[in-house]
Amino acid sequence: MKHHIIIIMIIFIFIVGVTMEAQEIEKPVKGLKVTILVYSGRPNPTYTTTDENFIKKIDSALKSKPKNKNFKDKTVSPSVLGYNGILVENFSDSMPDLEYFLVFRSNVELKNKKPTEKGVPIEILEDSASELQDMLVREAKARGIIDQKVVDLIYKK
Repeated sequence: MKHHIIIIMIIFIFIVGVTMEAQEIEKPVKGLKVTILVYSGRPNPTYTTTDENFIKKIDSALKSKPKNKNFKDKTVSPSVLGYNGILVENFSDSMPDLEYFLVFRSNVELKNKKPTEKGVPIEILEDSASELQDMLVREAKARGIIDQKVVDLIYKK
């Protein structure tokens, strides 16, 4: 009987240890995880930036964009084959209120961790010059995450 209890305890300790190790592995790197939503059926190009200067530029650009009061769709990302936008997930301490933002050309869908004063956690911003998309595409190309073919697809109208 004692042997069974010891074996069960060893198995339990092993399972708890493996679970805790898996949770540590799954923790994202502090920074911004950027995913170029361009492929269907295969992994999208992704990179994580921890560069505080780049993160501050992104934060500043987001804060400078006005709300897009004319936007009527549910999301900025179109339901089409090909380019669907750039998803930026926030794991940085630099922007504590931001959960993610999704950029598609001149529209930015911003999801805060807490609802706004109107109780809505998602806002649509207007980026008429596509500044955010351009910054993220340039960074992805510079890192070798995407090639010129993907860049051309992103800017194809």
